[in-house]
Parts: sequence; structure tokens; C-alpha cells
Amino acid sequence: MVFRRILGRGPVIVMAAWNVVVAGAQAQDAGELLVNGDFEAVGLADQSAWRPLPSSTTDAGHDTSAPAFEGRTSFRIARDAAASTSFVAMGQAVDAVPLRGKTVRLRAAGRVVGDQAVSNAGLSMRVDREGGGVGFFDNMTDRPIQNAEWAVYEIQGPVADDATRITVGLILRGAGAAWIDAASLEVLPGVPVDEADAAPLTARQLDNLAVFAKVYGYVRWFSPHSEPNDPRWDAIAAEGAGAVAPLSSPDALVGTLRALFEPWAPGLVVGGEAEVTQAIPHVAADLVRWRHEGVEFGRTTYRSERVRAEQAEIWRAEVGAGLFVAVPLTASRSRLPADPQPADVPTRQNIADRATRLAATVIAWNVLRHFYPYFEDEGAAWDMRLRPWLGEAATAPDAEAFADLLRRMVAHLNDGHGEVLPAGGGFQLPLLWRWVDGALVVTAVTAGESEVAVGDVIVAIDGRPAQAVLEEAGERVSASTVAHRRWKAAETLRLRTSAEPVTLRLRGADGPDREIAVTPFGPARLEGRLEEARPAAVTWLPQGAWYFDITRLDERRLREALRYVRSDQPVIFDLRGYPHGVRPDFLGRLSNRPVGTPPFLVPVAHRPEARDREWKQEGWEVSPAHPRLRGRVAFLTDERAMSYSETLLAMVRGRQLAEIVGAPTAGANGNRNSFRLPGDYEVQWTGLKVINHDGSDLAGHGVQPTIAVAPTIEGLRQGRDEVLERAIETVTRSGG
Repeated sequence: MVFRRILGRGPVIVMAAWNVVVAGAQAQDAGELLVNGDFEAVGLADQSAWRPLPSSTTDAGHDTSAPAFEGRTSFRIARDAAASTSFVAMGQAVDAVPLRGKTVRLRAAGRVVGDQAVSNAGLSMRVDREGGGVGFFDNMTDRPIQNAEWAVYEIQGPVADDATRITVGLILRGAGAAWIDAASLEVLPGVPVDEADAAPLTARQLDNLAVFAKVYGYVRWFSPHSEPNDPRWDAIAAEGAGAVAPLSSPDALVGTLRALFEPWAPGLVVGGEAEVTQAIPHVAADLVRWRHEGVEFGRTTYRSERVRAEQAEIWRAEVGAGLFVAVPLTASRSRLPADPQPADVPTRQNIADRATRLAATVIAWNVLRHFYPYFEDEGAAWDMRLRPWLGEAATAPDAEAFADLLRRMVAHLNDGHGEVLPAGGGFQLPLLWRWVDGALVVTAVTAGESEVAVGDVIVAIDGRPAQAVLEEAGERVSASTVAHRRWKAAETLRLRTSAEPVTLRLRGADGPDREIAVTPFGPARLEGRLEEARPAAVTWLPQGAWYFDITRLDERRLREALRYVRSDQPVIFDLRGYPHGVRPDFLGRLSNRPVGTPPFLVPVAHRPEARDREWKQEGWEVSPAHPRLRGRVAFLTDERAMSYSETLLAMVRGRQLAEIVGAPTAGANGNRNSFRLPGDYEVQWTGLKVINHDGSDLAGHGVQPTIAVAPTIEGLRQGRDEVLERAIETVTRSGG
């Protein structure tokens, strides 16, 4: 069976430059497509042939001195390191009107000579649309030409229904020289374009894709013949999604699944229940199977390895209505191929392609389905969301919409570590805000910001009620507690993609609501960190207590500062946020016995879908240290404290070392894991489970304070830190 190749495309760069390339070019008759594609017509002067960019470039043209890929002549472009532009290019324009609604492929031989660390080349193809818009564009930045030897490269893409011109060519980035030869532009018959792919998936297409997704996950991560981190799996996900979606019969689906996955899972059976039930596992003396501690994607915390299997085993599951699969989970080590070759497919794709979006969805869904440690319903709700998410991925109109889908998928985990990167932003509002007393309230402003005051209530954002905007943002952030979700949502609203002003309606302590325009700023305008008002990171408070802000100290400063604390003096440690560079050793000064972490439970998977999952308990402890701190001690915390902060606070709470003043923490502890998706997205998530010392759940609850205190709007307006005030009262009170 032959599958359609789905080629990768990189991000769009030098768009303005390509406008210059084609600005003066006269388009060719579509019947000819490319003029002088073999470059043998040396010195062709027609304006519609190949032209260098910038137009002043002198070191560009037909080259007969170096060996060509075919014939005698190729086309060479070169750039000196001192050139005023960061690249040079050459291109030719083609009339796109006769090609509208079709898929075209640019194929050419290329090579490059230069420093590979800073120089590379790529074919380029761009589709211009009516009104000055740009359709498909790819210049191979994600898979550049870096070889000095000739090789053939391809780009394929759709021609929009309103396309006016297609421009193809070669670009050289950095210093060096690049050559192109044997260029052709052809129509691919029967290959649908993205515009047609934008139609909603039918019920049968969704069924086919859901079946494919499940088999893909079983085989990739649990067949002993598979290498789960082989980069070809990204391409197989896209290739398979494109292949199975249009199939109209169960037999065709079964045949396609076998062709895709049997090279990675010999003995795979796809068919009816009786056929799958009769599948017999291979028995041998040297059986191996996959053992996933978490799942390995390059982080040292987690490990995936083949281990000895005690007995032969097959995984059987129903993957669709009346359709079953049997995947061998064990195999003879001696029969494992060094490098299976299931299909000749590329390893990178462009997120503008429907099959690529489906591939990314399939991969993300599978990783989390099999390895996320916190599903309370054994993944039933996650299973139910597969078809709707595939449907959304198929019709996502652009990269932003697809990233939005991925964020909503991760939000469904209720995982405080859950993130989809890149997160966007780059600009931020010149203020901090939090949910206080049932409203979004300003808690800090940058110096010189006179129109906004601490304690102002945000009534509306760009004309919409602030609470509704916050709730909508909350659907796209992942958190295990309501308070942490609100805080993360508020942070995402502060981050902006541009410096375009944001209209805020504010309500202050006195007077009517007022409306102002606030301009976001970039990192270059922020001197220091935008922070809520707190004492200096190390302070002897006038009430008679030491204050240490662990979120603003490093290990050296904390260690030096603690030298000045007498053993009987009260101490307050602030953990309202995340510490950086502080070791847990200071907790040893609060105890005469070792202080252990809460249990860290690494999931160990031998089978798909967390079936019969085991848990590997890990942890560490802090030894007692001197001199002891024998005075009263309090820790400050709230929903902004997560991960390492929660480890420290759970150690304090589990051993009752000090009072914990404030609000529950985020409920998001445990080492992160992450994986990359086609389209260059990164998904982060919690890869292991953490529980409290008493066995109760941390996720969904957080570390609970021993003294509950929350800020108020009135307190913020008065410049008070009510949580710190209560801690001071606690550690300095007489008696007790």
C-alpha cells in the first residue's frame, strides 16, 4: 500500500523580502510552470525567469564551473559575512490562477557550502492571494539544507481558491554559497488542498481516526519492536491520520492499520473479536517488554527501557464498534531489528496541514492517556474527549486556534504543571492582579503608573466583565484547585502578544468607575521584578522577628543571613511563590530528627492505559542541623506556591515543624515531564504523583495552612499585608 507523503514546512520568515523578489516578475503561463528549471539556458534575460535578491546582488547566477546535479549548469547564490542583509535568495513567479484549488509540489536539487553552525539554505515556495494576503509559505527553516553534496528536496502545499501567484526559489541564510538545479513545479493529482480539508469530519472519519489513535499509542509505546522516541513516529502519526480518515469500509481500515503498524509490531492482529481472541503470543527464553518509569522523553527523572519479561503477553482491546486489536507486549530480544523501516515518510510537518494537526492531537492524547498519574476515573473522561478533540483539530483555521485546542486539552488534566509552549506573550500589563474578595484586584503597579492604584477592582477588560474574561481564560489553563486556576488565568490575561493598549474599567475606594487605556510593555522596560509590596528579602521586623523571603533568596544569601539569627528569636519564612536556588537544608534547623519529603510515587507502566500500574516510591530527607531555631517559626503561603514550595511546606506540615499561615497551596507537586509535538509545540505535565505524609491527596487540595488568612480589598488599599501581619502576631505573642 502506498501512502501520500506529507512534507514538513517551517515557520514563515523573510516575507517582505520575497515581496521584493516577485514585485517585478511577470508570471508564466501555467502550462509551462517553470522557465529554465534545468538552468541550462545560461544568460536567460526574460523577467519571468530566475532573479536574485537583493536585486543588487552580484554574486549570483548560472554556474558552469562547479559540477551540476544534472547537465552542465546550476544556479549559484552567495553571501559574504559582511553583507548588509542576513540572507540572499533567488526566485521565479508563476501564474497561480490556473492552479487554484490544487496541490503543487516544488522539487529541486540543492547543496550548500559554509559554516553549518551559522549557515544553511532551503527551497522556498509561497502562494500570494488576492488583496495582498499570503497563503501557503515554506522555506525549510525547520529542515534546512546543510550538506555540501547534491540531494533532492521537496515542498508541497495547497494553492488557495483566490491565489494570484506562486513564487518558488532558493534562500541562503548566513555566509557561504548555495546551488540549485533540476527544479520542477508540478500539480499533484488527487491530493486535497487545505481548504477542502477544512470541512468538518464526518462520523465515519472520526471513528477511523479514533481507532487509529488508539492503535498508534498501543504500538508506539508498548510493542517491544518499537522505539518510542524514533522521530519517524511523528510522521507516521500524520501519514496514518491522512490515510485512515477517508476510508469508507472496515476492511480498508483494517488493511491500512496493518500496513502502518505491522513493521513496528510483528504479530499484530486487527479484526473481529474472535480473530483477536485467537491471537497467540510468541514464546521464547529471552522475552523482553517495555517498562516505563513515568515515560522517557529525555529527562533524567523518567526512564523507559526494555526489561526481561517473565511470560509472553498480548494486549487485547476493543478500539471501535466491533473492531478489536491484539498487540504483542513481549518479544524475543534476539528477534528485535536494529532499525525497523515501516514507511518512507518525513519526520517534520507544518501545523497548517490538517494531517499534522491530527497527528499532534493523536500524540498528545496518547502520552497523557497512558502516563498521566492523576486520572481519577481511570481515563474514562479522557477517552470520551478523543473524538471531539480530533474534530476540532481537523477544522482549526490557524496555528493560534490549534494551540488553543491543545491548551484546553491540557486544562482538562487539572494539572498545575500543565502548560503548552510557546505560551505567547512577550508583552505584559504594567500591573499585578489577583482574585481577592470575589473580584479581580490590582495588587501591584509599576513605578510611574499613576492611573492605576493598588486595591482597584477590575470591573471590565476591553468592554467585557472581568469575571467572565477570567473564567474564559480559566478554561485554557490547567490547575488542580480553583484558587490556583484563577491565579494562572489572571496571569495569562496580563501577558499580551503586542503593545496594543488594553481598556480597563476600574473601581477605586472612592468615586465612580473610571475607564483607562493601559499600554503593555516589553521586558526591556522592566527594571527588576514587578512585585507586590513585601519587606526586604532579609529583614529584622520592628515587631521583633526575622523575615526571610525564600522566593527572593539564593542558598548563599539565606545561609549567611541565618548566621545572625539567635536560636530563641522568632522567624518567618515567606513561600508565597516559587523559590530559586535555595536548598532544603535550612529545614534541618527546625528539627532534631531527619525531615523527610512526602512520598513521590513514580508510575511504572508495563501495559497501556495504566492497566495494573505499579508505583515506585522515592523521596529524600534533610538531616538535623545546628544551631537549632527554637523560637516560634511560621511559613507564609498561598495558591501561588507550587511544586518545590509544596515539598518544603509538606515537610513542615508533615512533621509539625512550624505554623503555616495563609491559604492552601496550588496542589501541583511532582517533577515535570514534557514532550514535543509536530508544529514545534511543547507540552509540560506532572509525570509523577505526590501525596501527603498521612496518605491523603495533595492534588486538588494543596498543603493546608494551620492558620487560614487571606488578603482583603480593604487591606490592599491600606497598604497592609494581612497574611504577614497574622504571622507576626503568631510568632511574637507572649506565652503559649
